[in-house]
Amino acid sequence: MKRIIRSARFWIPFLIATIVVTTFFAWELDFLKSFLPSLPRIAPTTEEILFSALLGFLLSLTTGLLFWNIKEGSCPIGIKRATGFAGALGAITLICPVCVIFPASLLGLGIALGVIAPFLPVLRVIAIVVLGITVWMLWPRLE
Repeated sequence: MKRIIRSARFWIPFLIATIVVTTFFAWELDFLKSFLPSLPRIAPTTEEILFSALLGFLLSLTTGLLFWNIKEGSCPIGIKRATGFAGALGAITLICPVCVIFPASLLGLGIALGVIAPFLPVLRVIAIVVLGITVWMLWPRLE
């Protein structure tokens, strides 16, 4: 455990992922509207803010552990895909389906977003569980 805390192979990817994920979720939740154009949406709820914070932390932790395991340990098969799946699922569930129905319908996505809207809380839980499992699988074992 001390090796991972002192390792730049963990901290550099962790910090880069934290910056990227935080910026992306802040944009998606409309916190950067004074700097960047954003998606039309209602004000984010406390639940969405807490979910995005937890998801961002788990994604960053998984990224740091993944890079550390590639160099120092062994990386279980499918971890990269599971992390990508959970991150994409989490990002999709933060999009407010009611707010983007009209612009998305121009692209043919309106029906899909309308169909998954009732399942957003379950999809959020799935994203957190998948990331939790990947962190557990990547966590270094005591020697």
